[in-house]
Amino acid sequence: MSVSVHHGVHGLDRVGQAAANCEDLARRLTRRADVRGAMILSTCNRVEIYLDTEAGSDPAQVALAVVNSLFPADSVGSHSCPVHSRANVLVGKGALTHLFEVASGLDSMVVGEREISGQLRRAHVVATREHTTSTDLSRAVEAALHTSRNVARLTGLAGTGRSVVAVALSLVAPIWQEDPASVNALIIGTGSYAGASVAQLRGRQIENIACYSSSGRAERFAKGHDVTPIAADGLVDALAKADLVISCRGLGAPILNAQLVSAAQKQRQASQTILDMALTGDVAEDVRQVSGVRVLSLRDVQEQIPEAAVGHIEKAHALVQKAVETAFAEIESRRMDPVVVALREHIWHILDEEIARLPHRNQMSREDAAAALHHFASRLAHVPSVNARLAATRGSDYEYVRALHAVMGIDLAEAAVEADVKPKKMANYCPLAELREETA
Repeated sequence: MSVSVHHGVHGLDRVGQAAANCEDLARRLTRRADVRGAMILSTCNRVEIYLDTEAGSDPAQVALAVVNSLFPADSVGSHSCPVHSRANVLVGKGALTHLFEVASGLDSMVVGEREISGQLRRAHVVATREHTTSTDLSRAVEAALHTSRNVARLTGLAGTGRSVVAVALSLVAPIWQEDPASVNALIIGTGSYAGASVAQLRGRQIENIACYSSSGRAERFAKGHDVTPIAADGLVDALAKADLVISCRGLGAPILNAQLVSAAQKQRQASQTILDMALTGDVAEDVRQVSGVRVLSLRDVQEQIPEAAVGHIEKAHALVQKAVETAFAEIESRRMDPVVVALREHIWHILDEEIARLPHRNQMSREDAAAALHHFASRLAHVPSVNARLAATRGSDYEYVRALHAVMGIDLAEAAVEADVKPKKMANYCPLAELREETA
């Protein structure tokens, strides 16, 4: 199952509300008896909850629990907002298809962008570390990431689609195009978008990059990305030196306000551009009123997103659909694992009993070994042989022959003709009749 809050459907404000309530949500969901695994993907333009639910669980009840957790204020009182108005809910193959499309950049603000696959991978790492994922959920994510790589390799979508940061930088190209080496850039934040921002700046030959973090992570980030760390009390001075500021902290409250930015502007002689890439907003509205400062937010970027080539998208969708069919069949087949295990345990149990019957001596003659194997084979064939005759008396011989062929892989065509086995109306008798009654 997938529960999604998407910028294109619900708006960035709703995405921000959902993102603010994701803390520890996966652990809370997996405490439910009807949820086996949960993984949270939260980015600048979407919140995705991927779930592996127990067989027989009620998808509507699970979805309601998820959405009420994302929007607790909406669920207050007796007239709560309906689930479909707050999130998109998909189940089964639909959810799997959505996961694959998200991983491949087909459902992104910028179609074809590659940052989302890295974010999905990190979300899976977190779920694994926190023990909230499940075997099937992990298989689905790994298959989706594999498909994402194929889409990037076999289509031109990755080249057509650009990251959100790349689009933002294209909107302020006059700042850096003429002489990128002279541009001083400041990144506020140390998360995934901070790393993407460094890569995008370097791709434009902008090398004078500083990093600030109010949580004290600047030193570590700077060492890993070869940028200049800013001390906790050095934000104003760093702002004063920066021609371009990219803020992607996203902790729910603005870090830049008019007072702070005005103090920095008093030390500058030139204008300054601030890109607010945080979903919940790192830059207060009053900063837009500061003279000499231009602020661009995610909404400004969203309005400038280009359309990717139609041909690339169609090919990518075809690759995704084929991969989904394969993955879905694999996951569905795994449901029979307990049956396969039971079959193997049954055979091994008989084998252990046969081994116990062997003579207690170091060596066996060929005749003794042959007799032991024949006895083992006879025991394996006994129940199917008895049930074959029972099937004939109950009028289910045709179904039995088909089942025996499926289980044992034996060509029974000639034997069925000789036994006068013909297709007929399905017999009432079924070996699982009692099981059906119990589970009804």
